[in-house]
Amino acid sequence: MVIFIGFFTVYDLLDSDRGMFDWATDRTMWILFVVFSFLFSFGVYIGTVAAGADWLMQRKHFIKTYELTSIELEPAINKYTFELQDRYGNEVSVSELALLGNRRLWNLVYNGIRHSVVNGAYIDSRAISRLQLHREVAMRDARRSQSPEAE
Repeated sequence: MVIFIGFFTVYDLLDSDRGMFDWATDRTMWILFVVFSFLFSFGVYIGTVAAGADWLMQRKHFIKTYELTSIELEPAINKYTFELQDRYGNEVSVSELALLGNRRLWNLVYNGIRHSVVNGAYIDSRAISRLQLHREVAMRDARRSQSPEAE
């Protein structure tokens, strides 16, 4: 909005036939201003994200973070999206930006992911690298090889 106002104010200043804020009296400019503001804010919307000791909620979907069965990281333009599923079949797709924007929320989710990986959750290679969970994957694989079910 500031860029929009600044651009048209400078434009009016450079045009000798117009006053400094003549653009502000033009209805078309206000319609454009409202439309572009809506369109730009639409791209920034992340949605409601909340977390507790063992859960994560995005909008109205929630998962149990310490009972994850699948952790995938999907690339998008300039960001990643976590695709998380728990053992109850609940799924959440949440932007990495939404999680990293709040350090306490990220810590809750990250600890749940680590716990779930060690306890057998599937995690794709992209997520392993991005989250630096090589040690946790090694612990999970060692547990699997030591369990009586593996024999």
